[in-house]
Amino acid sequence: MGLKEMSNLQQRVIAAIVAVPFLLFCVLYSDYTFLALFLFIGVCAQLEFYKLVGSFGGNLPLTFYGTFCGVVLNLLTFFIEKGEIGYHNYYILSPLCALIFFIKLYKAKDEKPFKNIAYTFLGIIYVALPFALLTVLAFIQNDTYDPNIVLGCLFLLWASDSGAYFAGTKFGKTKLFERVSPKKSWEGSVGGLITFFIEKGEIGYQNYYILSPLCALIFFIKLYKAKDEKPFKNIAYTFLGIIYVALPFALLTVLAFIQNDTYDPNIVLGCLFLLWASDSGAYFAGTKFGKTKLFERVSPKKSWEGSVGGLIAAMGVAYIISLYYTNYEPWQWFSIGFIIVVAGTYGDLVESLFKRSMNIKDSADTIPGHGGFLDRFDGLLLSIPFIITFLKLFS
Repeated sequence: MGLKEMSNLQQRVIAAIVAVPFLLFCVLYSDYTFLALFLFIGVCAQLEFYKLVGSFGGNLPLTFYGTFCGVVLNLLTFFIEKGEIGYHNYYILSPLCALIFFIKLYKAKDEKPFKNIAYTFLGIIYVALPFALLTVLAFIQNDTYDPNIVLGCLFLLWASDSGAYFAGTKFGKTKLFERVSPKKSWEGSVGGLITFFIEKGEIGYQNYYILSPLCALIFFIKLYKAKDEKPFKNIAYTFLGIIYVALPFALLTVLAFIQNDTYDPNIVLGCLFLLWASDSGAYFAGTKFGKTKLFERVSPKKSWEGSVGGLIAAMGVAYIISLYYTNYEPWQWFSIGFIIVVAGTYGDLVESLFKRSMNIKDSADTIPGHGGFLDRFDGLLLSIPFIITFLKLFS
């Protein structure tokens, strides 16, 4: 009799007999076998997620790049929690995530780029991030690898699943969430909950990790939106709004306190002046000399001549700033200016791609003559991650 002919319970038992000893060995043997195991599981799970998303409605998430970002997230988390590299290395993730927007600019056949960008981020948040947090859990006490807390949580999870399965099979009558999962019952959940509280232990998290359950709640809230016919698409858009808009402004705060944890308005103003100089230089040079189209499919008015004008203007302003604000070397200000020109231009193009995909001219009419706040700060949104990473690694 093949596996497919066996009952669900028999299949579960066989899978457990094969998988559990191997999992126990990897978790108990060393921190590196723990890393290899969950890195492999995370990659497989993320590829499965993108495959499922891609099989529906012609969706085109960035499967391999999104999975690559997930791998980098997990590797960084492991070596940071192990104490081999500093926390500032987490900022490497911000330009990697920003590149997701840039890559989609070159996908001409993608008719709904922002939907697929959203699905790409959802794969990272829904699959890769929890595995990264599992690594945080493994090193949560004194930055030392502790397999017991990982195994304890896994045993609690298996106990909860088993308790819910047997209690639900034996006594399940009252449906827990019939619209989503017809077989789950309140009786089964109580069985799992009892098992959980018998084995429950208290652990503490740093305040920064409050964000992870808040993000998880987005999934839970959608369970109660009965009228939402495409919940995962809208979950993806919710995360996209956080990553595309809220995260860069949070990083702007990081920028303001980047030196010795003291508020420094000069670095923020310097970046804004460089952004405005780049925009103004690009506008006037493009108006006067613009002939060679930069990215006609997305933004017909942008030209290479305008970009060169923006670069010249930004370099001039960077030199002036370096004379008065000497906390950074001139080469650092020139580097920041170059980052703003390149990433800011891409930010403008990404915003244009967003509006073009929505068939709108401006994001809003909040600022007379400029459109909305997104229109005014689009260059800043995708510049900040690169500036932060540069300053964290090279200053």
